Amino acid sequence: MSVRLLTNGKYQIDITQGRAARTRITFAGTYEEAKIAEVEYRKALGRPVRDSHTIGDISIDYIKYMDMHQAEKTAREKKRMLYSRLLPFFQNYHFDFLNKNIVETYKYKRIAESGKKHRQINLELLCLGAMWKWAFDNGKCVDDPQRLQKLPYKRPLPEVLSKIEVMAIIERTDVFHRALFLILYHAGMRRNEAFNLKVTDVDMGSGYIRIHGKGDKMRIVPISPPLRIALEPLLTKEAREALHKKGRNAALLFPGRSGGKMTDFRRALWGAMDRAGITKRVTPHMLRHSFATHLLEAGTNLRTIQELLGHAEVTTTQIYTHIAFDQKQKAVNLL
Repeated sequence: MSVRLLTNGKYQIDITQGRAARTRITFAGTYEEAKIAEVEYRKALGRPVRDSHTIGDISIDYIKYMDMHQAEKTAREKKRMLYSRLLPFFQNYHFDFLNKNIVETYKYKRIAESGKKHRQINLELLCLGAMWKWAFDNGKCVDDPQRLQKLPYKRPLPEVLSKIEVMAIIERTDVFHRALFLILYHAGMRRNEAFNLKVTDVDMGSGYIRIHGKGDKMRIVPISPPLRIALEPLLTKEAREALHKKGRNAALLFPGRSGGKMTDFRRALWGAMDRAGITKRVTPHMLRHSFATHLLEAGTNLRTIQELLGHAEVTTTQIYTHIAFDQKQKAVNLL
């Protein structure tokens, strides 16, 4: 054994340099820190090391990989977690020497800092685990990545609107925003998916929309009859030419005013809510949640809803079963 405990908090590091030569160092600290020090001493003495890449070293190439192969928003969020939280703690460690005690120490530290924000800490661990897998796949560590145990977290149920509330909002807005709100509700789209939608992604002849979702994954969603009626005025030659004359990007189905992509439409949503007399808090994403919940209540199977929403795992979609049950429970309680 190259690292041996001498007394509490002190370790002996032995590095052999041939049959007779050996370097012996006394190190004060934890066992994990002694293993890291052993790697550094071996590198300094020109001896082979099991893993010469620290997590800090690996992060440089991993960030380049993310910038090239992952969605801009995903890469930006991961870099924020790496720079602000993960690297200040893990950068001098080696994945091959990372163990449960080190990871648990990170959790305790983050809980103390954040006040039990378990969801955020779990996202950070997912980011670390993804980099660990990438490092192993690219020969930057020897051992298989460990499964990082997440902190307990119960995701709150998404808020949804009733069908009457959704239609009240949609009916009290202009032609442009009616089509936008309906595509979020009838196609279950995320806001940014709608903002990135091109006119060529809408095939009225075949009756489907091609949606480019998270991670550049594409899915096909049918066009409902009410959505078709709402989209037709936006797709005419005259409508596209009018947008072009105004300096808008006519290639986008829902272009922004400044010539680029739309960035927000909350003011239009709030205006429609005010005219509909709806005072509860409503977000654009609630239209997507309402789409999934109303389909489930109508008897649509979970796998179909998963495909329509573009969820990678059906477990993500299962949250809507709890919402639908809660709605039934409230109805029964009225008896």
